[in-house]
Amino acid sequence: MRVFLLAVSLVFPCAGFAGTLTPVGPLPYDDTHPMARAGCTHQFQGIVDAGDLDLFSALPTDPQVVICLDSPGGSFMEGIAIGEYLREAGIGTRLEAGATCESACALVFMSGTYFANEIRFKDPQDPDYVDEWQLGPWPWRSMHPTARLGLHAPRLNVPKGEYDEATVTLAYDAALKSLSEFSTRLMQTGPSDQILFNPDLFSMMIATPHDQMFYIDTVDLAGRFDIRVGPVKSPIAPDPDSLKQACVSYYGWSEDLGADAYADSLPGAQISGTSVTLTNGLDCTFEKPGQDSVWRYYLYDVPDIAFYPPQMPLTALAP
Repeated sequence: MRVFLLAVSLVFPCAGFAGTLTPVGPLPYDDTHPMARAGCTHQFQGIVDAGDLDLFSALPTDPQVVICLDSPGGSFMEGIAIGEYLREAGIGTRLEAGATCESACALVFMSGTYFANEIRFKDPQDPDYVDEWQLGPWPWRSMHPTARLGLHAPRLNVPKGEYDEATVTLAYDAALKSLSEFSTRLMQTGPSDQILFNPDLFSMMIATPHDQMFYIDTVDLAGRFDIRVGPVKSPIAPDPDSLKQACVSYYGWSEDLGADAYADSLPGAQISGTSVTLTNGLDCTFEKPGQDSVWRYYLYDVPDIAFYPPQMPLTALAP
């Protein structure tokens, strides 16, 4: 019996009330919408606890379902199970203004997914060209700049007492098995090998002690880990500095790296209208409007936050 208890008691420590999932209202229907946007159809509040998967699996299987989350966390394994379900069902996630989503809740949030079931992008210069590789699951997770998204390592919650080497080994094995479940069920890739849960974020999570918190609280962290932030203050001025920053951020984030990966190409970068040529030879030409953003580069929407300094706090972007 002791072995069983150790195997299932990997938790995120937290305090609060049992979770509830309630309807909020419909979003304007759009069956071709490809990106995360503000608004939610349902809201989950409280602790993520064993059995909560049943709440989520009872949701309608509709591409417009978006769950707003406000939770201090809870069961690590239940967070994995809910996250896996959201991936399979194609359900989006959202953090509204002032919401908190920590620990197990963050696993659920990062699993928000949209299924692109048709061609999303066409080249206006070449009507015969389409991006068919865009089909399939894509991240659909967005947060208000004043929301708090935090992660940390889970804690193996074992009864107090003296344990022999064999018992400690069993506890250790249980922890590793749970982390293996996480990597197997939530770290798969999307189309064109797009990473849905960045391995670097996983590393930062498990490196943060269970009694501390690692927050996604800067422009660079949100962009690097493919989290849409909005609404942000506007307008975003297309001045030379912001255009250059957007270019290096775009390239860094598109390679699952930080914005500083190309920062050494900023000095001496050239501007012509809304086109940028970095000193390493890479270039960006931003056009307006994008489908879901203020600007886009070629066929792809550029996150609005890309035009701001990477280390700027997200809270400073609030309208």
